[in-house]
Amino acid sequence: MKKSLRRSEVGDVFAIPITKNKKYQGKYIILIRNNFHTIWEYCKRNFYVKIVDNLDMETIWQAPYIKSSFKNIGLAKQDRHPNYDIPEVDKYGFIYAYSFEMFFSKKEDKYDLIYLGNFSLVHPENEFVSINGMSGETSLLYTDIEKDAIRNYEEFVLKKSDIYTKEGNLKAHQALDYDVFVYEQIERDAEKWKGREKEWLLSLGIDIDEEIRQGKHLKDSLTFVGPEEERKTNKKKKK
Repeated sequence: MKKSLRRSEVGDVFAIPITKNKKYQGKYIILIRNNFHTIWEYCKRNFYVKIVDNLDMETIWQAPYIKSSFKNIGLAKQDRHPNYDIPEVDKYGFIYAYSFEMFFSKKEDKYDLIYLGNFSLVHPENEFVSINGMSGETSLLYTDIEKDAIRNYEEFVLKKSDIYTKEGNLKAHQALDYDVFVYEQIERDAEKWKGREKEWLLSLGIDIDEEIRQGKHLKDSLTFVGPEEERKTNKKKKK
């Protein structure tokens, strides 16, 4: 039975053979459609992601879910959904989300997509759910699925991310603590700065226009579309 990611339903499971990355050739990326929604009008499909050696269903169910993003307890308290409990932090002091938003390219036939069937949805243990009803804020661009899935797999499942080193862990917590500080300022001063949001951010040391230009906080995220991609898009439009 053929089925597309665009028209998938909750519980649908798909596999994509890994072909580009030589280290992972022969393995599969597993996409499990979950029941989380998204704030983006043009992207209403959210998936859990795994990487497995074969398509045996027992192997798939036992494989770890790939984490999509992380927070500390302070940020989680600011961003938690009222209907969900905050999970316990791990030994590194983090709480994780697991859901990826899927952004599609115009053509969906880039990959050899294998539909494995529809199954009862099982959520990851200790999954964080944010106030907007999403498990994660990380996007999995359809055109870069192999690269993005492998990156998060190595960073979070194999723990190659800097957040698992002593120095990197300290820096990550400092950055997250600053996010908590910004949240608190927003809650306290929202009415005061209404209509002057950019000026408000500048008062907190955040030049949002400059950060967008430089791609700060975005270059290492799965949602980043930088100047190079934008130029390519513009060229296509001109044609």
